[in-house]
Amino acid sequence: MNKIYYLAPSSDRPSWGLGIIYGHVEMLVKNGFNAVIIKEGDKSIPSWLMSNVTIKDFNTFITEMQRDDILVVPEVMVNTPGLKDLACRKFLFLQNIGYLFESMPSGTDHQILGFEHVLIIMPHMQNIVSQHIKLPYTLIPPFVADYFFTESVVKRMKQIILYPKNYQIDYTIVKYIIDRHIKARKKSFITNILHNDSWDIIELKGLSHQEVSKMMKKSTFFISLNTFEALNTSITESMASGCIVFCYEGVGPKDYLLNNINAKVFANNEAYALAESVCNQIDQFDHQELELNVIRQNAYETAKKYTRLKTEESLLDFYQNL
Repeated sequence: MNKIYYLAPSSDRPSWGLGIIYGHVEMLVKNGFNAVIIKEGDKSIPSWLMSNVTIKDFNTFITEMQRDDILVVPEVMVNTPGLKDLACRKFLFLQNIGYLFESMPSGTDHQILGFEHVLIIMPHMQNIVSQHIKLPYTLIPPFVADYFFTESVVKRMKQIILYPKNYQIDYTIVKYIIDRHIKARKKSFITNILHNDSWDIIELKGLSHQEVSKMMKKSTFFISLNTFEALNTSITESMASGCIVFCYEGVGPKDYLLNNINAKVFANNEAYALAESVCNQIDQFDHQELELNVIRQNAYETAKKYTRLKTEESLLDFYQNL
């Protein structure tokens, strides 16, 4: 059986895009394929990622490589030295159209580099690939880690989750407005007595992926201010965990977001509108339990479209029919 190699960055920075790469290899090995991760130099598995895949050095891969072997390359690594000259089948793994050309060597394109097929993760990528790469493609959806999913109705804290993005203007606006609103409510004696008003903003800092899932499962709202993600896994992770999501329409999330159905969705960079909506939801929270539960359930059903099993089924269908 020919080998399948997935090229992976040597980085310990938590990134679920990297988790998807390792997940593909895990699924392939589980189903009898000869698949490994290859990295340049560092052969360690990221400390935050639970995985037991085989990792080989890039130089070892070159000596073992056969012409019919498959090399899967993330879009951010197409500038890997020597890639063009490798005599194997090359597939591009596209997880974010924002990075599609960022690493592209000058004066070349994907076809010149020898790619013959593109693996995409979301429907919005289809037209981009057709128009700008002009190669056949296959959609293999991403997945949310199993430990985020919870169907149980638990007592949630009046807690709002934010990923810290202090460099982002939108982040500063949203955090300031909501924080000011929460502090104003806490100064009201009547509000605190009648409604046990204890809303807090939690910034996710220094937590493992598993710890993030625990935080989401006990929180009420999740705010995402990303505008150019593909799936934007943090949104579907929070949906799976039972949070109500406030977010921008983004690029990829348009594939699955429905305003007031499975999330509270705003036009990109409408920071003031988003923040004001969160503040209003805080004020009306004790009177909108039914409405929020409907959104929460719809969000959970949306997240279930991105399970590990669904990814595995699409992945196997692709490789078994090459």
